[in-house]
Amino acid sequence: MRNLVLYALPYITPVVFLLGCGYRLAVWLCPPAPLKIPVTPAPTTRRGIVARYLSEVLVFRTLFADDKALWLASWVFHVTFAFVIGGHVMGILFSDVLSDWLNLRPGQYDNFSAIVGGNLGVLILIPLVYLLARRLRHERVRYVSHLGDYFALFLLIAIVLTGDLMRFRWWLYSGPIWQLLGFHNVDIPPVDLRDVHNFVIGLITLHWRSAPGGTAFVWHFFLVNVLVMYLPFGKLMHAGGIFFSPTRNQRNNPRDQRHLNPWDESEAASNG
Repeated sequence: MRNLVLYALPYITPVVFLLGCGYRLAVWLCPPAPLKIPVTPAPTTRRGIVARYLSEVLVFRTLFADDKALWLASWVFHVTFAFVIGGHVMGILFSDVLSDWLNLRPGQYDNFSAIVGGNLGVLILIPLVYLLARRLRHERVRYVSHLGDYFALFLLIAIVLTGDLMRFRWWLYSGPIWQLLGFHNVDIPPVDLRDVHNFVIGLITLHWRSAPGGTAFVWHFFLVNVLVMYLPFGKLMHAGGIFFSPTRNQRNNPRDQRHLNPWDESEAASNG
């Protein structure tokens, strides 16, 4: 099972992800937009549409006006998540480039990675717990929630926790409370970034190498693959879906330019 997760699943995941994204794009692109329905006040120019999207994607402008607490939790999560992904890509695939750019020696780079990664790993957990508690606490939010909503939140929390377990393994071994609970025998050996780098490069180049040991890494790696495969099929795909929403991507120019219903021509042809 371990070999299946480490050496087979990484090749299945991108296939499922790309096929799922292609299916979603086909679904979003095929339906016509028969009505002029931009959410007013809406921009009247394409430059204004771009500016509107930037304000929505970067600072969540509409959410800020609607719910400040939800905006803060969502914004902190998305920003931290972006830094975590960027840190994983740079730290695993381009560690030498990043180390040279920061002018850090190997030991200093490891300390830098531990401090930044550890803080991000704790910070990203806070908004996730808040979003889960909000979904469970508020009756209206709980009423419209379904299994996929909880699955995505629990999956993200599990990924963060397994990553934090590897990052803070020293605390698990040395903390007296955890030792009383029996966690001092947990299988969480240290994970060296160089070993992870060699393992990932081996997967990319098809020259497989030994994976970092430990149950925590296997679970973390497995859950990340599950998340990537699930992305096109759940609400997490809103990251791409927002750009296909006619309420956002249409200009508010019905008086300046006629908006033709794409169904009119086909209906006229059938009636004729």
